[in-house]
Amino acid sequence: MVPNYKILRVNSVLFRKHFALVALLALFSGCATFKTKYANEEGKKDVPTTKEVSHTFYLIGDAGLSPMDGMNDALKIFKDKLDKADKNSTALFLGDNIYPEVFLIL
Repeated sequence: MVPNYKILRVNSVLFRKHFALVALLALFSGCATFKTKYANEEGKKDVPTTKEVSHTFYLIGDAGLSPMDGMNDALKIFKDKLDKADKNSTALFLGDNIYPEVFLIL
């Protein structure tokens, strides 16, 4: 009986692909940890401070999708937080905040 080299070649390619996948999964699951790692014992303690906050930054992302005549729930909560913030606060809008519907209106 003569071996079918096409089948052996296909099996070899599939074996390599599956082996690489299994190796990557083993690598990532082997490196996972659920415990906090510290360089030394001093890092385990909370350090009390008497410093006061000099400036507060509020970050929000993906805030562009809202109804045309109002705000979505996330923006309402964000506005409430900003209304209560002191004068040393900055609001930063992150990411893409312009959606295609805006261009249809313009």
